[in-house]
Amino acid sequence: MSWLFTPEHYYLGDLGFKVSRSKLGRLGGVIAMHPRRDEITTLITPDDIKKWKKTFGMPAFLPHVSRLLTHINAPACENFAVEVLRHKEFYKAIPGNIDGDEAFIFWTYAPYVMEQLGQKGKSLELSFTDMMNNWLKKRKRVKDGEAMYPGIEHMYEEINRYHYLGKDGTGATHAFVKYIAQEAIMPALAV
Repeated sequence: MSWLFTPEHYYLGDLGFKVSRSKLGRLGGVIAMHPRRDEITTLITPDDIKKWKKTFGMPAFLPHVSRLLTHINAPACENFAVEVLRHKEFYKAIPGNIDGDEAFIFWTYAPYVMEQLGQKGKSLELSFTDMMNNWLKKRKRVKDGEAMYPGIEHMYEEINRYHYLGKDGTGATHAFVKYIAQEAIMPALAV
């Protein structure tokens, strides 16, 4: 029997299975196959899922968490995804699946902003909290779904400003985003 279909983990099926075609319906399957699944299941409880269904539905950012958990050789992405789940107090502030730059920029750069804060000797938890308070909250909202984040404002003037993270953390996309976090975003935060 699959781990996901055991009685104590069956509730995660509400988050979807990896074989799902929908971006929204994979997190349960991703968690089931993740090396840190036991830790992650303590962060998403059956009560959380019931509450989400009852109030506002599944958080719009869950597909981003799912995507970051599938990256290989990318501890910054994995640690960030786990910290997002750990810090429910920030759920409403986290950009979800909306059109525009805001969510795209946040989910691309935030893992490496948090990693840079951690290299200053801070714990993952404190790095996440600092990143949320010193980077996310300082963004300038331009319009719905659009925001300019500190340290990379100049990128909004360029036509090819979009960056993404490939699946392999040793690839050029991760190196580039890590460099921008270190050399442009961190000096703008002055933390």
